[in-house]
Amino acid sequence: MNAMDCIAGMLNKRNLESRRRSKGMLGCFWTWKAGVGVVTLVLIGHPVLELLHRWRMGDGTGISIANSLIDPVAEAFTVSMLPITAVLGALGLLGGAVFARFQERWRRSSVKQDSRVGDIEGLRSLISQGEGERLEFKSSLRWDWRRRSVNKALEGVIAKTISGLMNQSGGVLLIGVDDGGSILGIENDLMSLRRKDLDGFEQRLMVLVTTHLGGDHTGAAHVVFVSDRGKTVALVYVDAVADPVFCKDGDVRRYYLRAGNTTTELDASEALAHIERKRDAS
Repeated sequence: MNAMDCIAGMLNKRNLESRRRSKGMLGCFWTWKAGVGVVTLVLIGHPVLELLHRWRMGDGTGISIANSLIDPVAEAFTVSMLPITAVLGALGLLGGAVFARFQERWRRSSVKQDSRVGDIEGLRSLISQGEGERLEFKSSLRWDWRRRSVNKALEGVIAKTISGLMNQSGGVLLIGVDDGGSILGIENDLMSLRRKDLDGFEQRLMVLVTTHLGGDHTGAAHVVFVSDRGKTVALVYVDAVADPVFCKDGDVRRYYLRAGNTTTELDASEALAHIERKRDAS
């Protein structure tokens, strides 16, 4: 067992506790929404249904609106009405939970989409900033422009860069752009894949993240494609990750960090110090 494996093992218990807390917070969020759904259907939906029922049966004459609303609520807690109340409560619980789920997904997707480049002008503006701590250029995913052939070792470099961004402040990885900012495109990469389209490219990238960084980190990488004059660039938006992200290199796990315009490997003591600083900052 190497030093990075020892560090990863030491941090597993802390990571599990952190995930439990985050799940607990999400559970509270959903519970609150579900509770609102239950209250809405039992205290509002029930009286409305009863009012409509009385109106349909012709029993609404001489009954005030106040009584039409109050009486069903009181009846809801009688033994004879418990089945209906239970059904309405269950529907409210389900509706509230579903609403909470879609609201959370919409919130996350809207935050991600706000900062994404979606056209060639935006891409060129991004390229003009040059490489930095939050921006990296890579000529390809797996196509070696010098050898004019596939070089799968380049995929490991992509994984290393993504892990470095996750361990720092996040950022954007442009695949299909050389170090000088020239757009080369990913067309040669596409032709080297089993599925020779953009979906195939994204799937291959997610496989790399899963294989090298772990399946739980695929959600922190999001791909957008921008094309111009027959050349397509993949913009990989990488979120910062609170937990340490180790990159597998064969049987060894390494810890990378984006520093300036380079991705640097930290030794065991440096990695542990950086991880502790991140925890203190959060």
